[in-house]
Amino acid sequence: MREEDGNLGYRLHRVKFGHHYLFVEIDWDDDPTYGTAIPLAAIAEVPPGDEVELLAWLTAQEERHRGQIDEAWRVVLSPRSAR
Repeated sequence: MREEDGNLGYRLHRVKFGHHYLFVEIDWDDDPTYGTAIPLAAIAEVPPGDEVELLAWLTAQEERHRGQIDEAWRVVLSPRSAR
C-alpha cells in the first residue's frame, strides 16, 4: 500500500500490449471517480523492495490466488441485482 495524491493506492502488476510493468491503482473505496483497485485480502508476506523482484513476486501472487481473483471479478461484473 502507498499514498498516491492523498488516496490509498496499491502497487500492482499490469500487462499492456504484452509489456509487464508496475502501476499504482487507487483504492475503489477511496476515490469513486478513479478508484480501480479492490483489495481481496492482506498478504502476510513482505514483498521484495527491488522493482524487478517485486514484479516477479506479484505475478506469482496472482497465479497463486487466481481462483479468488476470478471469483471477485464475477461479483464486481455481475448485475447489481445479483449481488
